Amino acid sequence: MMGGVMCYFVASGRIDGKNPDSPYVTGWFKTLALCGGLGIMAMGVFNWLMRGKQVACGHDHGEDACSAHDHDHQNAEPAELHHHEGSVIGRGLTLLLLSGSVAAAAMLTPDQFSSRYMQHKAEAFRGDSNSRQRMTAANPALAAARAAEPVQGGGLTLEKIEQYVKRTKDGNFPLSVVNLHYMSGDPEYADVMEGQMIETTGQVVKDQVNPGPGHLRAVTMMVTCCAADARPYSIPVVFEGAVPDYVEMGWYEITGKLEFTRERGMKMALLRAKGMKASIRPAEQRPGF
Repeated sequence: MMGGVMCYFVASGRIDGKNPDSPYVTGWFKTLALCGGLGIMAMGVFNWLMRGKQVACGHDHGEDACSAHDHDHQNAEPAELHHHEGSVIGRGLTLLLLSGSVAAAAMLTPDQFSSRYMQHKAEAFRGDSNSRQRMTAANPALAAARAAEPVQGGGLTLEKIEQYVKRTKDGNFPLSVVNLHYMSGDPEYADVMEGQMIETTGQVVKDQVNPGPGHLRAVTMMVTCCAADARPYSIPVVFEGAVPDYVEMGWYEITGKLEFTRERGMKMALLRAKGMKASIRPAEQRPGF
């Protein structure tokens, strides 16, 4: 049963999770999970085939083996035959409880992180000292603009960014939550982009860091190898008027003006939202967009 559940998660694609940006495991870890499941199943089949095999208890009960101690075998009562397998009803009940719990765990797994988990875990990465390097690595377009600086001269400007980060038809810069999260770590990039209209896609939750009217949070996850190292990134989103109807942890495309605020003593990008509409989950992690 345990091996079957592992193989089921791999074969059905559920090991990728409902969110392609945050699969439970990536790369060769999927193959490892599949091999582990097959190995456990093989061991289960072996145990089933060997269930009727009689084995000795490890020592000899013959009279020759009793020479080292003094007792009379003639007056001894015959040993009572017994086993330790329990009753049929007991074994059936045990199997039912085990299979029921395993099946329930497999079928009821929500395939996503809770909003509370994502926001609390995000606090552990709030003070990243390599913000600029991580943000540039997550945004190939920004990396290209940075590489062009020595050639073009004059530092990073909005015109240079527009050459590599194309605006949408509505005139917005399409940037990922990860890019916005790290933007404050690059003062030059942040100064150029402040006040620009931004379009980003993420999961929307209530802002528990800075709660208030119209305060939400756009969150996304990034996984390096498996769910255990899933790293959440988030930015605050503030609506000046009424907040549109939304589903907690649902995917939404948010449009708004980029500002910066201080959150627990650290500079953080903030989206002054103008609109929000439901969106499908990204087909794959789109670095920088």
